[in-house]
Amino acid sequence: MKAVSQALNPLKATIPITAVEWSDKYFRLPEGSSQIAGAWVTQPLQVALLNMMTNDSIRLLAIKKSARLGYTKMMVAALLYLAEHKKRSAVVYQPVDDESDAFVVDEVDPVIEEMPIIQRIFPDWNVKSENNKVSKKVMIGSTIDFRGATAPGNYRRLTKQVLIGDEVNAWPLEVGAKGKGEGNPIKLALKRLKGASFPKAIFGTTPTVAGNSHISNILEDCDLVFRFYLPCPHCGTEQVLEFGERDGELKEYGLLWDDTQSTTEKKSRTAHYKCVNTSECGQSFHYSDLTKMELAGKWIAEDLTWTKDGLQFFTEHGYRTQPPKNVGIEINALYSLNLDGWGEIVADWLKAKGKPADERTFINTTLGQDYEDKSSEKLDDEILFERREKYKAPVPERAVFLTGGIDSQRNRYELFVWGWGPNDEKWLVDKQIIMGDYDKESTLKLVDKAINKTYKRTNGTEITVARWCWDTGGIDPDIVNKRSKKHGLFRVIPIKGANVYGKPIANFPLKRNKNGVYHTEIGTDTAKDLLYLHMENDPLDPANEPDGLMHLPLNDDICDTFTCQQLASERLVEKSVNGKKVLRWDNEGRRNEALDCLVYALAALRISTSRFGINLNELAKAPPSSGSSSNIDIEAIGAG
Repeated sequence: MKAVSQALNPLKATIPITAVEWSDKYFRLPEGSSQIAGAWVTQPLQVALLNMMTNDSIRLLAIKKSARLGYTKMMVAALLYLAEHKKRSAVVYQPVDDESDAFVVDEVDPVIEEMPIIQRIFPDWNVKSENNKVSKKVMIGSTIDFRGATAPGNYRRLTKQVLIGDEVNAWPLEVGAKGKGEGNPIKLALKRLKGASFPKAIFGTTPTVAGNSHISNILEDCDLVFRFYLPCPHCGTEQVLEFGERDGELKEYGLLWDDTQSTTEKKSRTAHYKCVNTSECGQSFHYSDLTKMELAGKWIAEDLTWTKDGLQFFTEHGYRTQPPKNVGIEINALYSLNLDGWGEIVADWLKAKGKPADERTFINTTLGQDYEDKSSEKLDDEILFERREKYKAPVPERAVFLTGGIDSQRNRYELFVWGWGPNDEKWLVDKQIIMGDYDKESTLKLVDKAINKTYKRTNGTEITVARWCWDTGGIDPDIVNKRSKKHGLFRVIPIKGANVYGKPIANFPLKRNKNGVYHTEIGTDTAKDLLYLHMENDPLDPANEPDGLMHLPLNDDICDTFTCQQLASERLVEKSVNGKKVLRWDNEGRRNEALDCLVYALAALRISTSRFGINLNELAKAPPSSGSSSNIDIEAIGAG
């Protein structure tokens, strides 16, 4: 009877309610959420956004946003509302497959575990099956697919009613396959909606660099772009909240502070917002006024079309009008109700000021604006050098798993060890350069010793590197194959970089090759897309989330200027592929062994998590063991 009841669920009449009503009634935030766990309450800022995500009259919604607005939660709420309430099948694209998997594990699955209304239409919600994978959720009446935006195959054989593109500015500018460019990923994604009765495309992202911005291009094609206007509590003038400094000078209005104060902390305490109506008002209001102002706010477009709830739209003169089909949104963190106050933003800026990479992060993630890069796409190695930190032990406390990369040269081997924590947070732990002919046993014995080296943690215990990826390019691969067999087929993995753009970071085979090893293809460009995206974030800035943060030791033996130069050695260079202009990572003749080894160490991590079930979150929760440990019994897992 239960099966029959479930089968008849799609036939039951559903009383229409809005996404906001549905979310406030059913949506739940799990433990560990960035917001308070438990029942979701839609904030005034979020009302129109959430409703526009689900308004059938709006076919495309493009959101150029800052961080700290609860966007990811809104996106998940809209996705599940559309699946349950409107029975719409969807595909969600993240920049790469690995981030897509992490999105499902961290954001989607924990929410479903808290929502009986979704469980009723999702019989396999609590078991792994063909109907419940990180790449697909098959529900009664709808199916949700999750893909990365880099691989060309992820755009094929999918027909959906809903398309969600997350962090689209981290998508490649062009999708390639077998050396052939297949085109703009935004256009490829939109083709998934062909034939849908109520097509819905949602694209959202924090901005990046001006000139290479998918979201800016999408906004240019929108019918109208809306911004959130709030009335001044003193004079009622409607205005967009703006940052109060431009080109090093404080403006007459906007988010301001007393710059005569002696310290950053004291300056941030004076944060206030001065009304844009400087001639007739000129008064200031404060963060404590924000909630009341947002309740009275309107989303207003260039032609003065406006809405309060994202459902009903009005002309300048207050007459009802049809919602535009293609809607753009621009919003920044000054509107966030999830801050300790505007002083937090002021402090972040004053700490970032004068540091190009930190300024870019602030402009992108706090102001929600494109960064005008006057130099190049290449990360400044001097910035990386300045970010170095003093570790309390060779392996910092939050690093719970070690992987390594080995770069092969004819006159040396270079080995880099990286420690990993939850959310891909990473620490450079060791660097060893072993000089000598690559094929001499004396050289290889030194490599053996480096592979088995132990490292001390803050609690005094020691761990070894759990898994290595060893590059076979440029040398006799049989040398690496023999070492893989010596140290363990699952511990030392022979690798080679893929020549095709869009490959997964690590394509670990199910079976050994003819040489008896698990030779693995590495998607180097995909890995570099992800690593450079994360590398831009300053680990010393407490405002930055831990996702992907890279820590470097204040130790010249491990991380000197040369190491930082190598990590920052590549940049996106425009090349011609089959007559099309595409961007590719290129070191342009600079040494890049440190970066390559980081790619290999990341590949070793991905193999560990996807093939052998290593869970960094669980390792972080586990009490530290005593004595020497390799983190896992690799051979036992591999044999299983």
